[in-house]
Amino acid sequence: MGLSAAAAARLEALVGGVTDGLRPLRRPIRALRVTVWSAIVWGVGALGYWLAMLVFDMELGYSAAAFVMCAAALAAILPSTPGYTGIYHAAVVFALGIWGGASKDLALSFAIVNHALTIGVLVVMGPIGLRMLGMSGSELGQRVEERTLRPMTDP
Repeated sequence: MGLSAAAAARLEALVGGVTDGLRPLRRPIRALRVTVWSAIVWGVGALGYWLAMLVFDMELGYSAAAFVMCAAALAAILPSTPGYTGIYHAAVVFALGIWGGASKDLALSFAIVNHALTIGVLVVMGPIGLRMLGMSGSELGQRVEERTLRPMTDP
């Protein structure tokens, strides 16, 4: 039992896309830079979670914050509503339940406030990032339309 020709072509395109995406990492210095910047971004994100936990009087360490952040990030791959409303909150409550140290009510309150803060930061920083890239909101919209409204073609 092998793959159909169409499934094999899709799999080949998927693997080709992944390898094309990883091609820049063949240079060791670039791979090192990507790794360092990735660690910085995730570290700062975990710091934000930890600071928010302190505001909620959760006596949990930085590692708990990193764990909860990773659980929320993993939950983002699941089908969800726009903005991950619901799935984000469930993942945070679940992760805090595994880690311990927070009641479900406190965990849900934390999830709601932290999610709102995260969305708020993205709403504020998005236009700033677009300016830095020299793009307008309408230009971004056009690019999204070009990439998402293309007719689907079978390989």
